[in-house]
Amino acid sequence: MSDVVGLSRLGSQSATPTPPPTPAVSADNRPAASATPGQPGVNTPPGSPVQIVINNNATVQAPPAAAPQPEATPAPQVVYVPVSTPPPPAPTPVQATASSDFVASVLRAYNDHDYLALSPYLVPGHVNYFGHRYASPSFIRNDMTNDARTYAAVNCTYYPDTFTHEVSNEYSPHWVGPMLYDTITTYTEAREFNGRVHRANTRFTVCYTVVNGVTNIYAMVLKVI
Repeated sequence: MSDVVGLSRLGSQSATPTPPPTPAVSADNRPAASATPGQPGVNTPPGSPVQIVINNNATVQAPPAAAPQPEATPAPQVVYVPVSTPPPPAPTPVQATASSDFVASVLRAYNDHDYLALSPYLVPGHVNYFGHRYASPSFIRNDMTNDARTYAAVNCTYYPDTFTHEVSNEYSPHWVGPMLYDTITTYTEAREFNGRVHRANTRFTVCYTVVNGVTNIYAMVLKVI
């Protein structure tokens, strides 16, 4: 009988089991990790959010500590330094008007029939006067006087950019120093007293020497171009 009574008591005790403790539930309805050392959830993997249990009912997840970022190495900057190239030297302008003054003045004196202006430069007996070689001063004076009786006016337009200056290596017992050739192009209009007008483009050349500041004319050449 005693065995029967013991079994009935054991059965009555097992019929009313003790309910297990209610596990803590997190705010997102997930079971909270056990706070007991050695239990699951204590050894949190690296990088996982740390869980703090409040009132055994909800947990607040703290954000993981940010891993230190390596300092960024600034990229090298390429600086373009302009290289200043000096400009090429400007060409030296040719002073054509200044250099052509002499040849223009000789032609102007001839067109104006001004023998007195030319006579200081003429070498007596050694001037090639428009094809007349060894022209004497009297021959040149008479020719210019006759032109003055024929032509009422002679007008010239000078083109300084056509001026050329040449130094010859010709030497002669009749002159000292190198012979110089100055040439210029002109447009000429010569009007006679009878009304007739002569128009032409011409190329005038004067040949001369300059020794110790003294200028001597040895030739005057006029070509129609």
